[in-house]
Amino acid sequence: MNVICWNARGLGSSRAFHELRRLVSGYSPCLLLICERKVNACKANWWRSSLHFDGQFVVDSKGASGGLILFWKHPCSASISSFSQGHIDCVVEYNDVVWRFIGFYGNPKVQNRKHSWSLMKKLACSGIMDAPWLMGGDFNEVTKSDDCCYWCRRPWAQMSEFNNAIQFCGFKSVPCDSNFTWYNQRKEVDARFLKLDRFLCNRLMEDKFTLSTVRALDPHCSDHNPLLLSFSVRADNLVPGKGFKRFFFEQKWLLDKHFAADLLTEWGMHGGQALHDRLKGCQRFLESWATHNFDKISKKLKALKDKRAALLKYKVSSKNFHADLTKLTKEIEKLMEADELHWK
Repeated sequence: MNVICWNARGLGSSRAFHELRRLVSGYSPCLLLICERKVNACKANWWRSSLHFDGQFVVDSKGASGGLILFWKHPCSASISSFSQGHIDCVVEYNDVVWRFIGFYGNPKVQNRKHSWSLMKKLACSGIMDAPWLMGGDFNEVTKSDDCCYWCRRPWAQMSEFNNAIQFCGFKSVPCDSNFTWYNQRKEVDARFLKLDRFLCNRLMEDKFTLSTVRALDPHCSDHNPLLLSFSVRADNLVPGKGFKRFFFEQKWLLDKHFAADLLTEWGMHGGQALHDRLKGCQRFLESWATHNFDKISKKLKALKDKRAALLKYKVSSKNFHADLTKLTKEIEKLMEADELHWK
């Protein structure tokens, strides 16, 4: 199961939403939290339908900032317990295991951030106490000095308040493969790198699920990296017959002019076999055919995005950092434009 949290400020453009759709298609999250997105319920409903989610919950923004959207789909079902400008608290059922997820957004103003930590503590004292508990989002704060580049350190007292809230809730951070999740996209001395986004979990979450390292994905249109957490129910909690990966027919394959002829040829080659065997043979053919015909641009885009992500993670002190980042971004934009024209 995958969960994605993203502070995505640039989703107003069609290309940015196309990137979100690619993200959802590539990682198939059962839960998707989008922070700081000014959007009405009607627009969010269109997003839910376009991204093929089963349910949604929207917290409207206050003024020009804020706003939260939570999407979910099978095999997850979510029931909202409480919400505010800074959180969405819900009970999730996945593979017959009930757990708690809270999408969180820390107050962007330093003087008001104490209210966010009070909210965290209040949530810890409410809801299902003896259940696995996962919290993710943009906390707008760091936990230690290593979460900042050395020229933009945070005051110790400021970090201490956040750490106290984490300790009060019985949380620990799920390890992330990136030192920073936010970059202000400025040059040289004005550049700022911080680890503002994270996943937190309690001990019961670790006991019930096998949690992987959090991946910081390519940020594309936002100054925040989307965070991807993958996990599965531990073997002793599995229900027999569940957990296999299903095959789905992709409507986009119909856009290829050779698709129908290739599929009919493959179907004819399995003549005389039982229907189940013919379908299995066509499934294997379609998986191979799609990889060969549709994944070329996607693979190149993924390689470039991985390269850009690595640059953001490990080469922040490089002399040519901004020039290299600009070059990579232009190459990615060019490929995305070609891909967008292809789909149109």
